[in-house]
Amino acid sequence: MTKSVFIILCLLLTSCSGSCIKFDEIKIIYLPGTGDYPTEIPKSLFLNFCYKDNDTIYLSQEDFDSIYSYASNGLLDTLKDQSNARIFLRINNRNYMIGEDIKLTSNKYDNVDKLRVQYFIKDKIGYYNRIDKNRLYDFREVRIWGIPHNYHYEVMPDDRPKKEIYSLILLRK
Repeated sequence: MTKSVFIILCLLLTSCSGSCIKFDEIKIIYLPGTGDYPTEIPKSLFLNFCYKDNDTIYLSQEDFDSIYSYASNGLLDTLKDQSNARIFLRINNRNYMIGEDIKLTSNKYDNVDKLRVQYFIKDKIGYYNRIDKNRLYDFREVRIWGIPHNYHYEVMPDDRPKKEIYSLILLRK
């Protein structure tokens, strides 16, 4: 029995490298819109935000892992890198931000990669769906890659108050 337990432990330890450790959720809060009203979320609000009334979005394993990988590979700005955040992400107890601008680097390919990551995340969380189609081209990434194929404008009834800050939890399917 001891020998079989030892063999199972060895198989488990050798079959999974550190990249195999995954986390089950990504927390996000964001300001909808094009930046016409409040231009940024105060960092203190994000750090102290209580995720109670969340919308939940289930992502495919691949999409979820992609976002996690983008953060791990430095394609998301950390809390200290951005000053005009509109989207905050908490991944594995680390805080990331997406603002209106890409933090420019000397390598233009890094900037394009970061912009593509922002486009991907905004598409997955439904960020563009809260913006009228005529205003989507105000976003540089939409001018480059086009309106997301799953875009559908969420018109708010006049009698329903608009949320100023949305909170989401992304989970794997």
